[in-house]
Amino acid sequence: MFNMKKYIYYKNIDINEGVTSGQVSKNDLFVTNKYIFLIQRSSVGMLGRTGTTSTTINYDEFNKEIESMINDATISEIEKRICEYVGEAGTYEINILESLKIQVGFWIIGGLWIKKQGENKKAINLQPKSRRQELKDFLGI
Repeated sequence: MFNMKKYIYYKNIDINEGVTSGQVSKNDLFVTNKYIFLIQRSSVGMLGRTGTTSTTINYDEFNKEIESMINDATISEIEKRICEYVGEAGTYEINILESLKIQVGFWIIGGLWIKKQGENKKAINLQPKSRRQELKDFLGI
């Protein structure tokens, strides 16, 4: 089966940044056949007695820019712009990831995990199950 779709864009996804970091963030997930981009909306620190919350600067402006680019720009132009915005921290080149696992599971059981070399594994709470299956099919895993 040949997939004509060029990207998948999910909004408002929870990501556990790794057990030792104590960070949970809200992100948009933009996936192409080359990259997984984590576009951070906000982050919450969970270590200690009180949590700390931060919101990403200029997220709303950037989100509008990307949505307007989707109809007019090439996928390479969109990838380049998202990479400029999220930097290395939010850019995951699929071919060089240490691990990428999508477990479709059933109901709410399942998930998506990604890990760069030398970094903590990120657990991405991608719900519902149909989204995990769609992403798995899109990436051909």
